[in-house]
Amino acid sequence: MKPIKKKKCKGIGIAKGNGCGELTYKRTYGLCQKCNRIWATETDVGMIWLKKQTAYKMKRNEKEEKKQNRSEHNKMKIDVMSADKYRSIYVQPLINKIADLLIMEILVLLLATLKVKWQVGIIHPLGQTGQYV
Repeated sequence: MKPIKKKKCKGIGIAKGNGCGELTYKRTYGLCQKCNRIWATETDVGMIWLKKQTAYKMKRNEKEEKKQNRSEHNKMKIDVMSADKYRSIYVQPLINKIADLLIMEILVLLLATLKVKWQVGIIHPLGQTGQYV
């Protein structure tokens, strides 16, 4: 693996014409960090570039804040909610799911013990030999 060489601070691309000429490892558009900061805050092209760079981060921060506000709002709604309302919204759907699973399990066991075959929603009873009647 080749070692990283230091290069002169000299603007390339949209930052052409800027730079201090010092040798640096880390460069953005050919500029060292100090010159990049100056270029991004003092030139028109740099300000446009900086605005594009920060727009995504600002949007992501707004989404995170909205998400946090939503979760806090939901917690407040639960605190204010009456016991009956809480049960009907949060607990009852879980109970219904469990009941559906139990009913399906019982139905499968029942069909297995009665030697009944289930085909396309129609129950066909089987004879003692296990063949269709």
